[in-house]
Order: sequence, then C-alpha cells, then structure tokens
Amino acid sequence: MSFETWSRLPAVIRHRLDGRGPRALLLAVVGGATLLWTLAAAAESAIVLPFPLSFGHFPAATYDKSGDRIGGAVLSIRRISEERVRLTVETGMDGGANTKAEAEMAILEGDRGLRLLREQSLAHGADGQPMDLLLIDHVAGHGSCTKDGGAGERRAVALPDEDRVVNVPLNLLFLPLVQGTTERVEFQFFLCGGGARLMDFRAKLAGEPRGTGSGSGQHRIIEVTYGPDLGEMVSTFAQVLLPNLSFWFEADDRGTYLAHRMPLFSQGPEVMVVRDGLSLDAFVDNSGWSFLD
Repeated sequence: MSFETWSRLPAVIRHRLDGRGPRALLLAVVGGATLLWTLAAAAESAIVLPFPLSFGHFPAATYDKSGDRIGGAVLSIRRISEERVRLTVETGMDGGANTKAEAEMAILEGDRGLRLLREQSLAHGADGQPMDLLLIDHVAGHGSCTKDGGAGERRAVALPDEDRVVNVPLNLLFLPLVQGTTERVEFQFFLCGGGARLMDFRAKLAGEPRGTGSGSGQHRIIEVTYGPDLGEMVSTFAQVLLPNLSFWFEADDRGTYLAHRMPLFSQGPEVMVVRDGLSLDAFVDNSGWSFLD
C-alpha cells in the first residue's frame, strides 16, 4: 500500500491496520465503519438540568383529593458513581395502586449540571397488575410503551433531534423558575395513555411566594403550574378537563422541593405528595389552576 493511499484512510482505520495485510485492512474498514456509525447514531438530551441541591432519601405522604392520607411516598436522589446521578420517585396507595419512576443522568464537567440519559416509569393498578412500561432512552433517541409491564406489545416513537423530553426529574427542571432565572420552561412530555406520543408542555410560576405555618414550621412557598401547551385559543371547557399539575418549592435561592400534585398514573386519580413534616393545608388553600396567560 502506498503512503498516499495510507494517508487517505481515516485515522481510526489506520490505527487498527498497523501495517498488516489485506485481511487486516478489511477488518479495520468494517470495525472503523461500525465505530463511526455508532458515534453518528448516538443522541443526547438538549436540556441541561440544574445540579441537585442535596442528595438523600426524602420520605413523603400521598393524599387523595379529599385530603385523606392514602399511602406513603419517597423521593430519592443518589450519586451512583462519579459520572451518574439517579433520581427515583415512588408514590402509591397503601395496598393499592402505585407508581415508580426513575431517571438516570450524566454529571457534566465541574458539576455544572445534569443531562438525561434514561427515564422509565411503571404503574400497578389496585389489582396489582402492571400497566404500560414507559421508557425514554435519550442516548438511543426513542421512547417506548410496552404493555403488561414490559412483557407485551411494544410501541415506540423517535425523539426529536432537539430532544427536550422530560418526564421524571421535574423538580430539577422547574428550579430556574423558582430561582428567577427564567419566566417559562418549555419541554415535551412522553405519554403512553392513548398511544405512545409526545406532547408539548410548558410551566410557569402560579403567583407570588406566600407564607405558611408559624415558628420553626414557617415556610415561604411558591407554586409552579405546568400542563399541555394547547395554544392561546384553548377553550375553558378544555381547561376543565385537564388535571391539576403543580409543584411547590421553598421560595428562596435554593428552591427546595416540598410537594407536587398530579395523577397517580395515566388517567388515574389525582393525588398530592407532600414531604414528611409539612402540612397538606399549606398547599391546597389556593384558588385553583388556570393555564391561560
């Protein structure tokens, strides 16, 4: 092989060839092409999430719309390696329906933020039977819904080139709103109910911070509301049909997560999850939810 021919080969192939014969050249070409295809196929989330304010295991309680405690809940944020963080949320009714959701994220250099790698959630009904396994693979660039907890039919959709899909670590996604660095967060939510699909969502502050409690139990809390972005012409009737979706945070520079409200699972009952040591009353004495500007 002439030096000119050699010099035109991609570096990854030249490294593998290392002066060996035609068979080595063939293997190098195949191996190099496979590596280049793999690198080209890799995708990543376009959203950089804030680095967690703290790590740990944060117990909570689950309440129904009547204000009755119906079960436990937990939020866990762990640094599972030097490069990865895992966030887990478990919510449910004692002896009944429950949901577990997880997100694995890569730590960016200098702990300057997190980038989503993988998200999944799985709910079980009151009868203990698993529902759709929802999986979002941000690296492979697709989301999927698989019936019967992963054992049945699988439906998948490709994520957009600008992947702004976030399902699980919403407490991190909304931090810039609480900390005052932005007025609106726009993202996409991946849904399984009604068929695997993506839906545009947006979030904003519900109003000014307000005080609650007294003494050592006093908090200044702020609410973030979020929901489908249905456009400015959405009807009042459509709003009534939407679930009430909110997160509450401590209204300070840290923006500590305190509570959230959402359906327990797709088309399931609406529940409130409140961290232990806090009163439910602090979060439900608002006048309601409207997503129109």
